[in-house]
Amino acid sequence: METVNHSDLLVTFWDGEPSRGRGGTAEIIAYARELGRRLIIVDARTLAVRRENMERLKVGSRHMAGLNQLPGVPVPSSPPVDPGHDRVRGFHLKVDHAATHGAPHFRRLITVTFGLHVLATGLAAATLAFYLHHPAMPWGNLLCLFGALGIALVFTASYAVHSTLGHPVAPPWVETWFFGFGPIVRPLLAAACISLVSINDLHRRVARYKEMRVRLEAARKEAAYVQTWGALERVVAKAERALLQEVFEWHSITSFTESH
Repeated sequence: METVNHSDLLVTFWDGEPSRGRGGTAEIIAYARELGRRLIIVDARTLAVRRENMERLKVGSRHMAGLNQLPGVPVPSSPPVDPGHDRVRGFHLKVDHAATHGAPHFRRLITVTFGLHVLATGLAAATLAFYLHHPAMPWGNLLCLFGALGIALVFTASYAVHSTLGHPVAPPWVETWFFGFGPIVRPLLAAACISLVSINDLHRRVARYKEMRVRLEAARKEAAYVQTWGALERVVAKAERALLQEVFEWHSITSFTESH
């Protein structure tokens, strides 16, 4: 059962007969089918091959492929153990190195992006509210949005060129949409982009909920098949760990919400 629980693809040799004891091939195949595992069943008498649930088989992982492509880092010398141990250790070291050096840059990039959004919104509001039509204002707005919001580049660039040259360079409808409507909409676009962070988190929560349903359903099926207290204890422990992770995450989210 533990082999089935941790398998992506189960290859079995079976004569088609019922199990002749607890844990027989027929019983384990029935358990694998109950969990929806991918199966390759080889008939032990005729060597005929039958495949089940193969459409659900996923070969490879784009996440692991990305991690494997990370540049390696020097591995500190240590007493030789075995090549497999050194390979796993080298993989963890390069992933840790990439995370340690990339996380501060990622946080800084998010901070700068939000700051530019706020600054661009402030410049646009000051231009409209206080009639500050100095040529430097739209260019400053342009520089902010160039780094934070590419979708607003057309509006700001057109407005900056028009303000600098001092005479119409476009048809009236372009001036209405780009110079009138555009500066008002830009702050809304910036706020919408920031809101995408919360929307993406909601999608992640939905995916997490579906994952928890699958894990708990698998635990229920495992518990229905186990015959010993030790096996039942392992099934319950796995379910408890999954639920505790969910509790910890919800606690961190609610604590952050209450403190802010």
